[in-house]
Amino acid sequence: MPFSKRQAPNSPDRPTLDLSTEGDFTTPNKTLSKGGILKRYQILNPDIITTLLIVLFILVPVTLGGFKALASIQSPLRSDSPKSFNAQERKKQ
Repeated sequence: MPFSKRQAPNSPDRPTLDLSTEGDFTTPNKTLSKGGILKRYQILNPDIITTLLIVLFILVPVTLGGFKALASIQSPLRSDSPKSFNAQERKKQ
């Protein structure tokens, strides 16, 4: 009986995860490179640069334009009654 690919005897076993506690992960890493944060990490990668460009050139101007449009809305300071309105005539009806 021929073996299928999955049942072939020379196929590797499933990978296993080693959960042994040989290393203590609570101790800090003492092999940090010398220097500041810019020496240890790459801060400006392409994703962050793209996000900054989108925020600075699209979202900030649109938001500021919206605030400017809302601030330019004017409403009358007082509400005058219509010129043809007479309270005495209204009471007599």
